[in-house]
Amino acid sequence: ATLTDLAAEANALYAAAKRSRGALDFEDLLDCTNRLLQDHADVQAQLASGIDQLLIDECQDTNPVQMGLLWRLVAGEALAAPPGKLFMVGDVKQSIYRFRGADVSLFGEIARRLGEDGQLSLDTSFRTHAAGLAFVNRLFAPLIGESYDAINAFRQDVPPQTPIEILLAADDDGDMNADKATSAQAALVAARIRELVDSGEPVVWDSAAKECRPARYADIAILFVRMTASADYERQLAAAAAVTPRPSRKS
Repeated sequence: ATLTDLAAEANALYAAAKRSRGALDFEDLLDCTNRLLQDHADVQAQLASGIDQLLIDECQDTNPVQMGLLWRLVAGEALAAPPGKLFMVGDVKQSIYRFRGADVSLFGEIARRLGEDGQLSLDTSFRTHAAGLAFVNRLFAPLIGESYDAINAFRQDVPPQTPIEILLAADDDGDMNADKATSAQAALVAARIRELVDSGEPVVWDSAAKECRPARYADIAILFVRMTASADYERQLAAAAAVTPRPSRKS
């Protein structure tokens, strides 16, 4: 109860500060626009008349206010949008904005309204090869359950080596914290990249030559959960590259 009172007081102070400055934040823009459309049918009709087709990307991360606002512009108060007017692109597996009020069930509800004939599954990946997607499907299908849609690979070429590796950073001192864990992971990844490039193993598919070739540094990308760890990886990659001269290879 105390926390609720404090939150209400903080919200009131924040609202007063915005009013004194004549300012609106992101949530205000959504709320004010939604109320404008609700209370003024003529404004809603005028705005809706200017929309022939509406494409909503990343639709799995819309919240109820956003969806209500968009729906009024394409369908008004009807339960179904006019045919060919509304297009949505979304993937429930990629919903990451729940902290901002996103409700992935809204996407599923709108999809059900469109019916089976109004849905198209984009289940083919043109980036990851078949072995990589087999790992993804095997890992996530049990976690997500019946709603999981398996991903198919356009690329059937697979390097001869094991396509998936899991690198585990050791805790030698027994006092591993978040910063040490990030640094240890960065060092391990940097060392493995250096080893992979220096080994000359054919692990990268060359579409022109129709065969696998050795990896170059330019072939490698590191995906981060958040960019706050990038500096550690930059330092470790620079250190790994400067350990010993890279052996020259004849072309």
